[in-house]
Amino acid sequence: MKFFLLLVTPLLVISNFCHAQFQQTNVKHLQEIKDRTLLVLEVSIPAKTQKRITKKYGQQKLNEIQNTYVEFNSYVKELITKEWDFNKKVEYMPQDQFLSLSKKQKQKYAVLHFTSYKYSRSSGQLPSSYVILAPELIGEKDQANHKFRELHHALILNRGEKIYASSLKGPIVFVNLPEPYPSFISSKFGIRNIKMTITNRMKGEKITKKGFYAEISKNAKELKNKTLLVKNSSLHKKFSFSQLKKLYKYPVKLVTDVEYEKYFKEESSDYAFLLVIPTVSSTTVIFSTCIIDGASGKYMGFAMPSMGGMLLSANTGGISTIGNIGKIKEKTFSNMIKTANI
Repeated sequence: MKFFLLLVTPLLVISNFCHAQFQQTNVKHLQEIKDRTLLVLEVSIPAKTQKRITKKYGQQKLNEIQNTYVEFNSYVKELITKEWDFNKKVEYMPQDQFLSLSKKQKQKYAVLHFTSYKYSRSSGQLPSSYVILAPELIGEKDQANHKFRELHHALILNRGEKIYASSLKGPIVFVNLPEPYPSFISSKFGIRNIKMTITNRMKGEKITKKGFYAEISKNAKELKNKTLLVKNSSLHKKFSFSQLKKLYKYPVKLVTDVEYEKYFKEESSDYAFLLVIPTVSSTTVIFSTCIIDGASGKYMGFAMPSMGGMLLSANTGGISTIGNIGKIKEKTFSNMIKTANI
């Protein structure tokens, strides 16, 4: 029985990933919300959470967090203005204000929002209730180790009346995020991926695993003219940058987290970015490795952990050595290189 669970769990994880990555968004649903006003929910800290932060960290810390949220919301607005062309009209509203609207008022909106929620099923379906938490209250150890097993971060597009509704069966489009929000990297990554999904589906294209990898192999040919940027905090302790350079034949540069974010914002075609994307089920969490283009955000490399690695994760609940959760491993990186013919 134990062996059966070890075998089945990774397969469920793969199913969950494919549900998220190769989602077949219903074109009818997209057409339905196209004529609605896009409402972008601004990230804010609920009153009760503010009290908890003040009590635990003090007023100065709360002010710092709120300033970060203001800056983040401003950046998201810039991104939407620049990137979003699906809906003709766009509005912005704090989450608390949106929740106070009537169902009829919500029906005029297509809502785009960042969320964190507990993933409690292994069927690939999103849970019906969302748990919004300030990242500061997740716990420093969980944040440092990128622990998404209990708390999952995503960018979601759905009908206004379905947001936080008990009858929610799943959003129209959702994207797993590489970092807990408020994150400038996650906001750009999420918005661009939702936009690409909408564009492809409105053209009638199906997003299949085979097509996804074929597109990656095509895009990967451009990597020879780009410098791959790698965060020094993203590598597993058993996978050094010198080892990575031996596997990767094109230009590559190791940068700090601050430098990485700076380059990410520049949207330069001179760079590509190495990222880790979490996918969660009720029993484990896997971290897929990918490369995206600095200018367009298109995928140029992608790999999930090996079956053996997922079997081990299933057995350990997705938890490995503290400090190495969500880190890029040599085998996964090597598989990505081979798959993309880099």
